Amino acid sequence: MAEKRKKPYEIGELDHYLLGQGTHYEIYKKMGAHKVKKGKTDAPSKADTQAAFEAIGMKIFIPALSIGVFAVGAALTTNVLGFSALNGVAIGVFAAAAFLMLFNKKNTPMVLLNDSERMLSTVGPLSMLPMLLACLGAVFTAAGVGDVVASLVERIIPAGNVNAGIIVYALGMMLFTMIMGNAFAAITVMTVGIGGPFVLAYGANPVVIGMLALTCGFCGTLCTPMAANFNTVPVALLDMKKQFGVIKNQVPIAIVMIIVQIVMMIMLK
Repeated sequence: MAEKRKKPYEIGELDHYLLGQGTHYEIYKKMGAHKVKKGKTDAPSKADTQAAFEAIGMKIFIPALSIGVFAVGAALTTNVLGFSALNGVAIGVFAAAAFLMLFNKKNTPMVLLNDSERMLSTVGPLSMLPMLLACLGAVFTAAGVGDVVASLVERIIPAGNVNAGIIVYALGMMLFTMIMGNAFAAITVMTVGIGGPFVLAYGANPVVIGMLALTCGFCGTLCTPMAANFNTVPVALLDMKKQFGVIKNQVPIAIVMIIVQIVMMIMLK
């Protein structure tokens, strides 16, 4: 009787032998790690997109702005209502969905869910990158990266020279944000390593310095592919031919703004 033919994914005696020898070079075919391709999507055509824009116009920004408004509102009324900023974001998402459904009756809940899935499929794992990078700030601070940075910078900045400290702090925020892709992650490390001991310790205004230091980090956000939600996601969503097209257009603005931020920090310190 002929031996039953195994399916491609079934593991047989030969597979066990090769695994034991450490020479099974095609085990990925058995373990399910296969390439996948994008499935069928119900993406709107250019004509549909144009018609929707003509009907809605600039009101399309209202849903996005509503998320920020609810987030800020919840943060400012935490002591009264008991909601956090994240609660406000969640409420804002539902409000944004309501606005979209109000603007166009074709925007049913199922359409919104399908479009959300389509966007996540287009972006892929990059959608998780901002959250992961934000966590790195706490990890680096706990690991003592800020102390290492401080030991290196003290060899460059003369003691008591606040202006030099501000320049290094601002440029450090920009460069570290470019590496980490997130200014909120970078500011914890840079403040511990540079901002605190070389700027704030000599009487600089912490409110002004902290606020402008964060905007210096945003200058780095404009210049790095690590800031996936700003510089990589639009390329994927808009099917841009140039991978770094967004960044190339933002670099001149970032250079001008970092100079402006440094001047403001020195004048207002």
